[in-house]
Amino acid sequence: MVLTGLLLARRREDGTWPLALTAGISCGAVTAYAGELLRSSVLPDLTVVASLTAAALVAYAVIVLVKFPRRAWPAVLVCVLALIPVVRANPIIAGLGDLRASSTAEWVAEQAPAVREAGKLWASNDPALNTLLLSNGIPSLSGLQRSGPNLEAWRRLDPAGTEAVNWNRGGGYIFFSWTPGAPTTWENNDFDAVGVGIDPCTLERAWPELDRILSTQPVSASCLTLNRELTWHDKRVFVYDVRP
Repeated sequence: MVLTGLLLARRREDGTWPLALTAGISCGAVTAYAGELLRSSVLPDLTVVASLTAAALVAYAVIVLVKFPRRAWPAVLVCVLALIPVVRANPIIAGLGDLRASSTAEWVAEQAPAVREAGKLWASNDPALNTLLLSNGIPSLSGLQRSGPNLEAWRRLDPAGTEAVNWNRGGGYIFFSWTPGAPTTWENNDFDAVGVGIDPCTLERAWPELDRILSTQPVSASCLTLNRELTWHDKRVFVYDVRP
């Protein structure tokens, strides 16, 4: 839409109705198709009426932009329509929001000094929890790996290096899935994410520094003791102490 406005701003005369209608109907059809894709995938709550209304408004905005490129009101209309869906989508937050100000974050932050001083590590099975740990200064085995791989560290989990094809990456993201009693599995997305399905007790034997794990599901293993339950993003989080 912005590109269309910039191109039309160089026109010296009004557009023709056939050109304006063709452009508007085409953009409206693309918008309706995009809305249907969203409705059938990541936005199932999007109604057909809302999708078609958005398509109609886009079509109208393009029509008046093309027909009257030298007038101000079509540009104002486009700006208003562009503002409507985003004005409440991303609220203005001072600082890190619930990453530091929520009760869960405050508890995690309270643990951080002792964890760092003792040289301990935590780990989780959820990207949102990894962000929580990072934001509050908890050293973690899971999460971002910005300048890896640390060969010595990875060899603890893969002594023979047979899974190097999965973890030998310059940077990326490490995530765990807790699989008590099962053999360790490896996966990657061919880019920057390395997944390890592992028994927490196996992880503790490789990393005796592992002190706690966080899980979005209850986990039963001989080395785990439930410490507490937290809430994060409206979901239950189970915090386990890890002991040999």
